[in-house]
Amino acid sequence: MDEVAEGVENQQEIDALISRTVFNSADEEDLEAELEALTSVNLPAVPKTEIDLPSVPVSENESEKATSVEQQPVLA
Repeated sequence: MDEVAEGVENQQEIDALISRTVFNSADEEDLEAELEALTSVNLPAVPKTEIDLPSVPVSENESEKATSVEQQPVLA
């Protein structure tokens, strides 16, 4: 429950900061420092490798089944 209470408290603090129309310089500096800390995190690079997927054989019977749709009467 401590995590939930802490989450609620953090959300209330964020809501209070957002709802204010005027920031004092200390609040603005704190927010800029927090933003800088969040954006300066070094994340690992995403590899850009091609993945060769296997081809799936399709027989003629299977392709006909996929294209022809039988319609059954529906009782209303």
